[in-house]
Amino acid sequence: FSDLPEMKKVVDEFKTGLMLSEHSPKNIALLIEQLFSDKNAYDTFCENAVSASSKLNWESQEKNIVEFFHRISAGK
Repeated sequence: FSDLPEMKKVVDEFKTGLMLSEHSPKNIALLIEQLFSDKNAYDTFCENAVSASSKLNWESQEKNIVEFFHRISAGK
């Protein structure tokens, strides 16, 4: 994946994939080959992605977002 700060945070925290620092076709191909050549890593990334999706969704984040808006609106 691209090295965007929030995406990197999710990948690092939940171990859901590999980060791509250089976006050349050669590096993208190498990363894809690396991913598909290691079945254990691929399976782990898939399992971790499912686990992350149970935490990183609207239903689980709704309370935090609502509380955030209440706090900033109370400060006005």
